[in-house]
Amino acid sequence: IEKGKGLIHAHSYRFAKAIKNGVPDQRLLFHESDSRQDILDEFLKSPPETGRVLVAVAMTEGLDLVGDKATFQILLKCPYANYKEDLRIQRRLLELRHNRWYNVRTLKTIIQAYGRAVRSPTDKAAFYILDSDVNRICKQWRRQLPKFFREAYDARERLT
Repeated sequence: IEKGKGLIHAHSYRFAKAIKNGVPDQRLLFHESDSRQDILDEFLKSPPETGRVLVAVAMTEGLDLVGDKATFQILLKCPYANYKEDLRIQRRLLELRHNRWYNVRTLKTIIQAYGRAVRSPTDKAAFYILDSDVNRICKQWRRQLPKFFREAYDARERLT
């Protein structure tokens, strides 16, 4: 893991719990739905040298980790929408034959997650992708990616 503080996008509380049970590391911070803001505040106030890592659920938007507030992020799983519990989404998927709307929505979440720690053209943070579905969807829908993300993704491709 990179030096400094980081964010793991766990995608669900089930995945966050698996990390908590499997990785006994004091640097890791976990939240529940009712402790989200308190744990986030603790993470934001901690100095970079503590190496704190926030294991976050549903923090792909509205989080500003500029500068050394996060030097790396890990996208644990492709953030597909959970449409099985939402009849409105199920109807929309049927109308659009599943593919485009659902995949573009997933891309938006990936890009939003990436943007939590890269807040300006001069800001930088490592972004680790652990699920090969993210690579598949980024390649398949490449033309839908904004230029800044496409450039970062292409640079990653050159490194591997």
